[in-house]
Amino acid sequence: MQSTLYLDTARMGQMSRLACDASIDFARFAAEHGCTLYCSAFLKCGFTHWPTAFQKRYSGLKHWNGVCQFRDELRHLAGADRESEVLLSSRSAVLVKFAARLLSGPCRNVLITDTIWPAYKNILQREFGNGDCRFTQIPVRRKLLRESISVDELIELFVFEYRHRKCDGLFLPLVDNLGVRLPIERIVDRIKGCAELRFVVVDGAQSIGHVPLRLDRNYCDLLIAGTHKWLRAYHTMGLGFYGNPGSRHYITKSLQGWTAAGLIDDPLLTFVEELTTGRDSHFGETVQVAPLIAANAATRDALSRGCRKSTDKQIDTASIINLVGEVGWRALSPEAEMSSRIILFELKNSCRVPESGSIRRSLLAQGVAATVYPTGLLRISLPESSLTANCLRQLRAALSSIGSESGYYK
Repeated sequence: MQSTLYLDTARMGQMSRLACDASIDFARFAAEHGCTLYCSAFLKCGFTHWPTAFQKRYSGLKHWNGVCQFRDELRHLAGADRESEVLLSSRSAVLVKFAARLLSGPCRNVLITDTIWPAYKNILQREFGNGDCRFTQIPVRRKLLRESISVDELIELFVFEYRHRKCDGLFLPLVDNLGVRLPIERIVDRIKGCAELRFVVVDGAQSIGHVPLRLDRNYCDLLIAGTHKWLRAYHTMGLGFYGNPGSRHYITKSLQGWTAAGLIDDPLLTFVEELTTGRDSHFGETVQVAPLIAANAATRDALSRGCRKSTDKQIDTASIINLVGEVGWRALSPEAEMSSRIILFELKNSCRVPESGSIRRSLLAQGVAATVYPTGLLRISLPESSLTANCLRQLRAALSSIGSESGYYK
C-alpha cells in the first residue's frame, strides 16, 4: 500500500510519536485497571509516583509529571513568562466564549477581519448580542492573497480603519486557515501609539507548534489555541494563555466569578483546578482526561523537535510553487513576511472546477492528503522536515492528474 504524503495539518495534525505512545499506554491502563487510586495518583502527581511495575508496563506515559509541569512546558513552547497563566479546557470554543465576554467589559467596538474563523465570529455575535459591545469587520483577505499588499501598507490600513471606525479592541488570528500570518505585534504597537487599545484577543489555533508565539512580548491579553492541529496531539483540547500585567487580574477575577456562577461550564477546566489546588467540587462532572495526556506528550515532542529554520520553509515553498505551476496550478500567497507553512493553490485555467470532494479523493488515491475548499482552492501544509524529491514527484503527479481531468490548458 502506498504511504500517504500528509499535507493536511492545518485541519488535523498527524499524531506525534510521543502522543501516540502515551495514548496507547493510557488506553491499555484504562482497560486493565480502570479508574483506581493508581489513576488518581498518576494524574495528580505524575508517572514517577507509580509503582515500578506500572512504570515498566506503561512506559509510554513517562512524560506525564502532573499539570504544573505540563503548564510549564506549554509556557516554554509559547515563549511566555513563567508567571503567565495557562488554561486547559475541553474545547477551544469555551475559551472563545470567555474571550468574547472579556472583550465586552472594557470594549465597545472590537475590530475583526474577514480572516477570522466563521465559528468564532458567530460566538462573538451571540455573546455581544444586544449589549453595549459590538464588532466591526474589515476586508483584508483579498488584499493579502491577490493584491500583494505589503506589511507596512497592511499595518497602516489597520490603523486607519481602527481610528476611523472608533474601535477600542482587537480579535485577530495570528495565522488564519488560509496561511496568512498577520504582523499582530507590529499592528498592536502602531495602534497603541495613536489610539486607545483596551483589550486584545489572538486566535492561535493555527499558530501553536507552527510559528513562534513570543508571548513574553505582551502584544495580547489572551491567546487561544488548540492541541489537535500543529501541536499534533490529535485529541481536541483548548489552550488559553494570559499574563499581560495590565489585564491579568481582570481575567483571573472574571474567570473565577463566571465559573462560580455557572456562566463558564467546562469539566476539564474544573478538573485541572482540582488537581492544582486540591479543592474538590464534590459533585463535579466526569471528565475525559485522555486529551490531557496526549497533549502533554505532544508538547514534549514539539519541544524536543524544536522549530524548523525559516530558510527551510522558504526553500520548500519556492520548490512547491514552481513544481505545481508546471502542471496547471498557481499559488495564492501573501508577502513573504506574512507567509507560513500553509500554502494555497488554485487551478490557473480550467474548463470546469472539480467538486472539492472529488479533488480530495483523487489526491488520496495517489497518496496525498490535503484540504480542498468548495471553491476548488487547495490548501497544503508543509511538514516540519523538508519534502524529499520522491515526495515532490508524488505531489506533482497527483496535481497534474487533477489538472488534466479538469480540462486545464496552458
